[in-house]
Amino acid sequence: MDAEFQRLLMFSIEGLLSAFSTVIWFSYRDQKAKNEATQRALDEYKLHVAESYVTQNVLSKAVEGIAKSLESFSQSMDKKLDRIEYKLDGKQDKGQS
Repeated sequence: MDAEFQRLLMFSIEGLLSAFSTVIWFSYRDQKAKNEATQRALDEYKLHVAESYVTQNVLSKAVEGIAKSLESFSQSMDKKLDRIEYKLDGKQDKGQS
């Protein structure tokens, strides 16, 4: 091999390596930008969850309040039904006499 051919071969190899490393660099840069965008979206979602969703304690208190309200409603309905039944029984007794 003569010196001119060796220089041409080395120049070609350096050019290919340079092109390959440039492609890798741009791929890395694009992937890094996508990663940062995904991280921002995840951070926004975490903030949304922290602001919007209830804690276990708040949910437990709300369910407890609803249960108390339903129990109170059930007791008042039982009393009203008992009075209606008593009145109906009284009318039935009058009708038989």
